[in-house]
Amino acid sequence: MERAVIGRTAGRTLMRWIFIALLLVAASPTTISLLDLHYDHGDISLEDKESFLGYYPERTQQEGHKLSVVASSGEIVYTFYFTPPTTTFIDGNINGDLGGIIVRDDFNFSLLVPAGSEDQLILTYPEGHSTSLKNPQKFPWMILLAVIIIAAGIFVVFLLRNERTKRS
Repeated sequence: MERAVIGRTAGRTLMRWIFIALLLVAASPTTISLLDLHYDHGDISLEDKESFLGYYPERTQQEGHKLSVVASSGEIVYTFYFTPPTTTFIDGNINGDLGGIIVRDDFNFSLLVPAGSEDQLILTYPEGHSTSLKNPQKFPWMILLAVIIIAAGIFVVFLLRNERTKRS
């Protein structure tokens, strides 16, 4: 009788570990991209794109702007619809009124998509026309830093040589 209880407990413990392992495998992160977008009077442009491991939300919206992630092979990896957050609801007292709505036409917002760094982003507007969101050109800060360090080194060498010639 005691042996059957131990066997049943071990079986339950094994089943729990298998269940936890399956949850961990099913919930493993994928490569996603954080898209920093700019909305300007109806036009949307890509300001920045950063890729890392994480999770993206499940979307159910079926109208509005359509964003498609296209792999370098031409295959559509992911498509979803979204509406830019043009309205902001304000709680509190504004000029004697309780609450209010602010409609914005020039702002930044972000979206998470499953994507790699080489994927192309195709934005389709509700009116039907499409555009490709190009990756922004980032200023090469590391190159600028290297040039400044080299220039400072040359300047120091020049100053040291002038000091030697003055002493001689």
